[in-house]
Amino acid sequence: MVPQQLPPTTDAQSGEVEGTLGTLEQILSATKGTNAVQTRSADQASNSKKRHQSCQGCVYKGLVAASLQDPVNRFRAKMSRWNLHLSSKHHYIPGNVRQQTPLWQASRAQWLLANLKNLVPPRVQSASFSLIWNRWCTAHRFQKQEFCKLGCGCEDGDRIEHYVKCKITKEVMRRKLNINPDTYATLHTFCLATPHISDTRLLCIISLLTYGLYTATNKIRHNPRGSRGWSTHDATEAVVQAVREGAKGHPHALKTLRSCWTTPQDGRDIAPPPLSPFAPKIARLRTLWHERQAAAKRRRCEFR
Repeated sequence: MVPQQLPPTTDAQSGEVEGTLGTLEQILSATKGTNAVQTRSADQASNSKKRHQSCQGCVYKGLVAASLQDPVNRFRAKMSRWNLHLSSKHHYIPGNVRQQTPLWQASRAQWLLANLKNLVPPRVQSASFSLIWNRWCTAHRFQKQEFCKLGCGCEDGDRIEHYVKCKITKEVMRRKLNINPDTYATLHTFCLATPHISDTRLLCIISLLTYGLYTATNKIRHNPRGSRGWSTHDATEAVVQAVREGAKGHPHALKTLRSCWTTPQDGRDIAPPPLSPFAPKIARLRTLWHERQAAAKRRRCEFR
């Protein structure tokens, strides 16, 4: 039987696909099984259009599967810009030794961001994702220095690293959202890379505050109000109003925001992330290491 060929295309594209996935017969065998290949070969002459569409679908699925990237590794690469594991950059790093590693922080951020889909509207999820990805349009992102847009007076304050611990942010946390700024006004909290966010209520409030800071700073940046700028009181109210707007139209977010002071413990624990596919292999290697350590200890005792 003559091997099936890919649809007409440029030689470079055909060579790239065949070098990555193999011939069309191999692709169909891997995705649909040999029976589908035999059935498809029987009416090859009469169904050329269907064959072409089927080929495109198989090639697309194969190329996507070949180029998939582990989301945790992607998060780790993007979060390396914040240096969350370095004590020289942050005066306080939450968690134990394992929870202070870049791998754990990236895994935690990815898992908490995935849990946001049922807690807050998509616009709030986007603001949290944009903070982790450093997508906020601050002056520091464009290698400039400007005063804090919230009016605290910090000269180089138009940057994410400042907004997460600005005195306006701490004031909103303490007086409006009923969370302790000494614990949660850190970059680790807003990047969702902390073990302190352990329930859905706190995760929802932190993400709403992220949206509030993102929206308020953008509004102030585009509406400077002349030479005087925004007062501290007006900036605080702008953040609070943006938090309310973030929860608007979403039942769970509205309920969580309204219960900040009435039922502060109303929230379920966040389930742990699923095990990595490498977890069984790591467990076997750990068991083998302990067995070798025990055998070495027995040999030392016999030698004595």
